[in-house]
Formats: sequence, structure tokens, C-alpha cells
Amino acid sequence: YGLYPKNNVLIYPKKLINELLLHNIPWIASVKVSSSIHSLFVEVKERVPKYLWCNNLSKAILDRDCYYLDISGLAFDKAPNFSNHVYLEFYGGDKRGGYMGRSILPPNLLSAVLEIKDSIEKTIKDGQPVLGSVYGVYIYNDGDYELLFTHGKEESRIIFNLTTDVSEDEKMRIDKKFKAIMSSPFFIKELNDSHRRLKYIDLRFGKKVFYKFD
Repeated sequence: YGLYPKNNVLIYPKKLINELLLHNIPWIASVKVSSSIHSLFVEVKERVPKYLWCNNLSKAILDRDCYYLDISGLAFDKAPNFSNHVYLEFYGGDKRGGYMGRSILPPNLLSAVLEIKDSIEKTIKDGQPVLGSVYGVYIYNDGDYELLFTHGKEESRIIFNLTTDVSEDEKMRIDKKFKAIMSSPFFIKELNDSHRRLKYIDLRFGKKVFYKFD
């Protein structure tokens, strides 16, 4: 009612300051507001880049629009173009309206995809066949995912599917099937053939594993 000035240190809108900063500036991870007799202190913590989301896998690397993602998969800032795969890259997904200020996947699915990626990478590292290294993940809206591999100038993919309420059994089945194909002497022989290039390994269909060479 005009009895006190709005800039009075005793009644400043602490909660409103928090909400305005967190909701309007995506790169801010947390806000801490405090005051003294004559001053107001606003301490912000920035989000740390962990991954990238890029808009078009078919474009040349330097022509893609990419955004930084934090550890939770939330897009918070435009990223520069990198000539090499500096961060794990995500593509696809439900990107209507863009991902700025949004997460590319629910936490349980992002965690599951990363667990499967780590498990597959470990199997590759421990085995004899050479597939290369994972540089990205392609997200489809129907629950399919592709791990994107590069080996020199060659690229290949490992395809799997997850339900929205992904379980430990699902992750174990994918891991078990991939270990089975990587220990198959027939597959290893074809993979080691210098005249053949692996195009994909498909882990989506029951107990079967499909793969294709060019």
C-alpha cells in the first residue's frame, strides 16, 4: 500500500528472484539469494556441458546446429561447431519447438541409454573385434535408439529398443544379446574381412540378432 519502498532489504521478493532467473535463463543451474543491511547478493551456479544435441546428422559436422546439454540432458546454450567429437552427441527425438530449456529424454531413459552405451563399449574394449568408438546416439520417437560408431572413415550403428518404463531386465537382455554376437566366430570372421564394412547390428527382435555388411 505504499507504506514501504519495494527495494526494502527486509521485504525483497526472494522467491520471485529465484523463479525468474531459473525459468528464464537456461544456463543457470541454481540460484542463492541473500542480503545484508544495504546489499542484495545473488549467487548463480552455471550448468556444466556434458553432452551435445545436434539438429541434423546428415549434414556435415561443421554445418550442424548443436546445443550444450548438462548431465541431466537439458539443453541450455548454443554450442560452437567442433571438428571432432568432443562430447557425446544426441540426435533426433521429439524436437518440436526446440530443446532449449528442455531435456532430450526423461531421466530414467537417459540413464538407461547411457548404461547400455557404457556396457556395449566395455564389451567392445574387452573383445577382439574392432568396431570403433561411440560418438553419438540417435533417438527415435517410437522407443528405438541407435548407437553411432566411427572407425576411421567408416561408420556403423547398434540398434536397440526401450520401453518408457525401462526395466533392469530390458537392459540385461540387450547386453546379453550384444555379448553373444560379439563372441560369435561367424560374426568375428565377417567383421575381420577387410573387404566388408559393418553397417549395423540390430538387437530389437526377441532372441535374434540381425546384422548387415556392405
